[in-house]
Amino acid sequence: MMTDDVQPFEMMKLRMLNGAHTFLAMLGSLSGLETVSACMEDDVFRKAARQIMVDEQRPTLPAIEGVDLDDYADALIHRFTNPKLKHRTSQIAWDTSQKLPQRLLHGIADNIENNRPWPLLALAVAGWIRFVRVTANEGGKLTDPLSDALLAEAKDYDGDQLVDRILANESIFDEELRREPAFRSAITGAYRNIVEMGPRQAVEIHSQGIKKGGNLPAFSVLKFIGRKASGIHLTHRPQPGHQRAIGQQHDETEDQFDREIAQRPGDPARHFHDREDTEERCNAEREFIIGADEDEDGGKADREEQHRIEDRAEQRADQRRLPPALPA
Repeated sequence: MMTDDVQPFEMMKLRMLNGAHTFLAMLGSLSGLETVSACMEDDVFRKAARQIMVDEQRPTLPAIEGVDLDDYADALIHRFTNPKLKHRTSQIAWDTSQKLPQRLLHGIADNIENNRPWPLLALAVAGWIRFVRVTANEGGKLTDPLSDALLAEAKDYDGDQLVDRILANESIFDEELRREPAFRSAITGAYRNIVEMGPRQAVEIHSQGIKKGGNLPAFSVLKFIGRKASGIHLTHRPQPGHQRAIGQQHDETEDQFDREIAQRPGDPARHFHDREDTEERCNAEREFIIGADEDEDGGKADREEQHRIEDRAEQRADQRRLPPALPA
């Protein structure tokens, strides 16, 4: 598959693959699951991972000719199940403050604007806040540029107060989203569920938040999810001075695995342009899209998506500043 516009593919990858990874990193870590493949061995997490892709992220994506997003989700779940990849939930959790907008918040904003339910996306954000709180309680450190600020809040606050203080961080959350009551209510309710039920049961309950046809269960903690809002546009401002590329930290084992991938005969990065067989090219493209997660592309897609968002915001600002055209 060849295309002149890679943005829809990158959006698909960021929201479906990376968004599901962040969901599993947060709730899996809180549940004591050390790898993505360990999460996939639990039917509750396996079902929820596919659900967040298909039911909550897919509706926010543009249609891509020749791409079946159900098939893509199935391929991702198959890949997540592979124990040889050893994607550690604790490592995927690195730099989450910088990854939330592209992976989760843009999809949440689209769902709110279009009155669609998003219980698992809410749980992912709440899971991150709970992950910060648990780390603070244990005296640990976050691998995150906002580590000190986040841990300071989590040491002094918990519950609704902690959620409010974290959601007030303007370097992560867009002002219009922060001021949207549906957003605050959903994240607060999800956080309460994690604390009161435990993370695994919260995943199971929130998985019931989307039924065929988009109906929500009749319990109060999810009653605001999917409430209509209008005019939400997200911009993400990376923390000044944060020069470390997202996801570029690898241990020796992962570096070796990456080198093995690079030496495979079918690796698209080395041989894509040499292939003449159409089917091979399509398979290579598909493998590349499925395989390009944050541990293998160094966060490149996240950064490119952010640059495009910032460029479009600057263009809109420039257009607003242009003087009116003089009459002919």
